[in-house]
Amino acid sequence: MRGWRRVCGALVAVAALVTASGGAARVTIANLAELGFAVAGGLGCLRGARRSAGRSRRGWTALAVACWAWAAGQVAWTVLESVLGIPSPYPSPADLGYVTFPVATLVGLVLLAPPTSRLATPRRVLDAFMVGCAFGLLSWLTVLDMVAQGIGESGPALAVSLAYPLADVVLLTVMVLTVAETRDAPLRWGLLSASVIAMSLSDGAFAVQIAADTYVTGSAVEWGWWTAFALMGAAGLVVPRHAAAPAVLPGAPRSAARSGLLPYLPLAAAIVVAGGHTLRGDRLDAVTMALIVALVALVLVRQYLTVRRNQELVHTVAEREVQLHHLAFHDGLTGLANRALFLDRLEHAIAVADREHRTVGVAFLDLDGFKAVNDSLGHAAGDQLLCRVAERLEGVLRASDTRALARDARGGCPRRRRGHRHPGRPAAAAGVRRGARRG
Repeated sequence: MRGWRRVCGALVAVAALVTASGGAARVTIANLAELGFAVAGGLGCLRGARRSAGRSRRGWTALAVACWAWAAGQVAWTVLESVLGIPSPYPSPADLGYVTFPVATLVGLVLLAPPTSRLATPRRVLDAFMVGCAFGLLSWLTVLDMVAQGIGESGPALAVSLAYPLADVVLLTVMVLTVAETRDAPLRWGLLSASVIAMSLSDGAFAVQIAADTYVTGSAVEWGWWTAFALMGAAGLVVPRHAAAPAVLPGAPRSAARSGLLPYLPLAAAIVVAGGHTLRGDRLDAVTMALIVALVALVLVRQYLTVRRNQELVHTVAEREVQLHHLAFHDGLTGLANRALFLDRLEHAIAVADREHRTVGVAFLDLDGFKAVNDSLGHAAGDQLLCRVAERLEGVLRASDTRALARDARGGCPRRRRGHRHPGRPAAAAGVRRGARRG
């Protein structure tokens, strides 16, 4: 951590020269500072990957790749602007690395997020893209369309201009949903959240300046990018050695409900705005139609995942009910019926016998010397003995017979075994005794 502070201090000192420099020197220093911050951020994330395992290791590795993809784009930008002295076009080869950053960051955040269920990760990603498309549609219908028409932007330039803010919205949504569902490593997630926020602010300011044709290298916009990489690298450095799996926040129905409604709020706003444009008779252009189709597809897939999740919950609840019912009427060690089930079966058998004028047989079994086994060999040996006797009783009684275990009032050693059966021969009791003694 001390070495990281030295690196950050050196980078901050170099970046501070930007404000004191001018002309070509200012541009060169700003480009090199951004390159240094991106590389250092990737090294911090790589250290976090080395200290982690499983999903977390892959997540930190993806974040390191994201930082270095940005660094690769910055190398291309620096070569064009500072080495060759050519004004960088827009879009340029550098944008390939810049656009890769949010994609790899999304992968990293998803892998670092706690897997609350099998469908939690795809649902979280779909929610993020729904919010991104909804905000993109809102922005396009209210501001971006007019800006694009005013500056004559179209094709690749328009696509890149939209990609940066939409990608930032997706990352912010994933971050909000993740923080709402986990309490693992608040410092780490706080640093990552601050990093995404700083990157989003700079990307938004960059998009505005590009649209107005006022962006110059070395402006205050780049401080947000430098801060984002520094915070992301610091988040990787605070990962402890052999970091445990991320913890899931248990039992938060209100938070889950709020996070579940989050993607639908901007979606509803986008529907209202698009409906208003349609009612006014405005023609929907290709970008608007593409965003609407994407939103419809995302909503359909999201609803499908919701149905699947509900089916899984119903199945899980049904299994739990069966387990609880079994535990309520059976002994947890041997699987034999407990006192409650024995008395219920006995009352039923007596009622049937009275109605049909038959008799009921009840056999009481005591385990001689059981206390001595517990005292001399331990309770584990006593438990094994009970299980073996229960298995032998299964072999000598019919499926219609009830085998029960009654424990004493103190909940200590079992006192006797009881079994009731339909009328049979007196020799049945002798058969049970022989079966219990076998071997």
